Amino acid sequence: MPIPLIALAIAAAPPHHSLEDLRARVAAFAGGTPLIDPRLAVPPCALPVLDWAGPGQNAVSVACPDPAWRIFVAVQRPPAWVTVAAPVVAKPLLRRGDMVTVSADGRGFSVAVDGIAETDGAAGARIRVRNRGSGQVIVAVVAIDGSLRVQD
Repeated sequence: MPIPLIALAIAAAPPHHSLEDLRARVAAFAGGTPLIDPRLAVPPCALPVLDWAGPGQNAVSVACPDPAWRIFVAVQRPPAWVTVAAPVVAKPLLRRGDMVTVSADGRGFSVAVDGIAETDGAAGARIRVRNRGSGQVIVAVVAIDGSLRVQD
């Protein structure tokens, strides 16, 4: 009797996505050696979606929309040649003392106030701005077009 139960359990086990396929996809995406636990078992996925899992590019997120699952795969990358480059200094779009307008908006509202930049700022920088009406200092982000927006 135990033999048929074992056969039934093996036959009823759900299929798993090939680890070799996942390893090949991650290696092609990341350019390194994926470190995948051989005991891993995930349901089959027609087209896994790969993306970097963090800023260091040392792990890859592999996700499947249907059936929904996600794993993170560490990647061992070959050492790269280290080069020292001159630091890139972004040109400020706004200078200290510039008259500026800071805007903020949300669901159903939009607000803009006039201010004076208290620091220089390139695109993406957070700068201090003194509100011309109240004198209060606020922090705003410089957009690529030089406009200022308050962020949450």
